Amino acid sequence: MKSEIEVIWNEDDIFVQADVKGEEEVFTAKTTSFLITDDLRMFPNVDKSIIQSIKDLGLMYADGAKQLIVTIGFNEIMEMLKLSLLSKTPLTDLIFPTKAKSEQFSETYEGANSISEKFKEQFSLPPADMNEGANSSSEKFKVKATLHKSTRKLLFVQAEEDFIDFLFSLLTIPVGKVGSLLGGNTSLGSIDNLYSSLASLNAVKFLKTTSIKNMLLDPELPPQYLSKNQILSLSEQKPRDLYYHAGNMGCKEYLSPSSTSMLSAFYVDPKGEGCYVRGPRMYMVTDDLTITPLCMLSTISTLDELKIPFFDVEEVELNIGLVEGLNILKASLTSTSALTDALILIQKKYPKQEEE
Repeated sequence: MKSEIEVIWNEDDIFVQADVKGEEEVFTAKTTSFLITDDLRMFPNVDKSIIQSIKDLGLMYADGAKQLIVTIGFNEIMEMLKLSLLSKTPLTDLIFPTKAKSEQFSETYEGANSISEKFKEQFSLPPADMNEGANSSSEKFKVKATLHKSTRKLLFVQAEEDFIDFLFSLLTIPVGKVGSLLGGNTSLGSIDNLYSSLASLNAVKFLKTTSIKNMLLDPELPPQYLSKNQILSLSEQKPRDLYYHAGNMGCKEYLSPSSTSMLSAFYVDPKGEGCYVRGPRMYMVTDDLTITPLCMLSTISTLDELKIPFFDVEEVELNIGLVEGLNILKASLTSTSALTDALILIQKKYPKQEEE
């Protein structure tokens, strides 16, 4: 976590060279060297000449180019994680942080927060064969949506605990699995470039084992994290056996993967009975995915805060299946009006009524 990397930059472009030399690497093969562009496109720099690699990066002249040595530690890694989700130039923003750059990627992120034609045009589902493991499309959550008549904006939905459980389960999905579910089209900063770079990488030559590539591109959830109310194509790792060791002769009782002197093996389900939330109960989910227990007062308060009169709203029943679930997953990553953006077809199914 504290390794030096070589940075080459000029006024318009930046890229780094990262060498893998340690003995405890997790994913890549030892002595492997990569070039990483500003938008996190990554490729081995041993397949071709350095000059050709420079040309591929779009650098035509050496004038103004400089070389820096930058130390990447824990704080920089955490900042890089944030920038990779928000920025199209995360390396520049990390190494040369400026107010202008911060405002740039902040505005880019905020620009995706409201419903837009751009979102509708860019959204595309992954190929059907990528979701063969998902539950059938007949498995749907039934929710009651409250729409604003004037704008056709979805204000909130009333839903039972099964749909709420599905929403909470989105927090357990690894970023690599999000890329897999959305066909590498997450719209998250530079994550899609990182995902496609790994997909095109020769696993035999540059990764520690061939199975690591699939593990990163299509990871499983941790053991016991798969909700029974899941409609996406998810799987979980096999739980690790934990054995109970009785305390003898003053020794403490303890759990261990070791089976020596064990009495029994068992698993711990963090959800409890395959669910995250208690039920039966009704919940309110606002457009920005704020979840609260449903009550009449919260409904009135929401409409009052939005300054929307009762006569300007209507209720419709919706079915949330695989397609809608993928829509919600993608919209939740980039939008603060996730339900409206994800369930955009509502506007076609329930067109704005003209006043008589």
